[in-house]
Amino acid sequence: MLKYFVDKKTTVVSLKIFDTYGVNDTGNKILNLLLKSYKKKITLNLSPGKQEIDLVNVLDISKLINKVILDIKRKKLKGFKKYTVSSKKPIKIIKLVEILKQNLKYDLKVNVGALRYRKNESMKCLRKTFNYPKWKATNSLSKDLKKIFDGN
Repeated sequence: MLKYFVDKKTTVVSLKIFDTYGVNDTGNKILNLLLKSYKKKITLNLSPGKQEIDLVNVLDISKLINKVILDIKRKKLKGFKKYTVSSKKPIKIIKLVEILKQNLKYDLKVNVGALRYRKNESMKCLRKTFNYPKWKATNSLSKDLKKIFDGN
């Protein structure tokens, strides 16, 4: 279907977006499970946490989409283009938990290793990333996590 539009001289840009996070994100993902545990002061059971996650702030994604739109309008992009949207800084879940524990006001209660990995658990992030030219994630994960968890 996209080929049809490209053949008609329409520019199409595909963005493979990695794991996202942001202040009002309510999706069922690890950060929100950790946040819920933190806010309710309950213990969250986790796997050993050696899987990697590549987190990108939704604000960085929004800036990228605006940049792509402007580049299309300025005729800097033509045809069908594919890019990744990666922080290029994958982090293991266990390291993410450590960062949270070091930076939050209150104790984050997690039971690391209480759960087994899922049968088809993806342990490593994609290494070959091709982000949009001259774009990179600019938000600081540790600062953003402090804002999300403690509201500062």
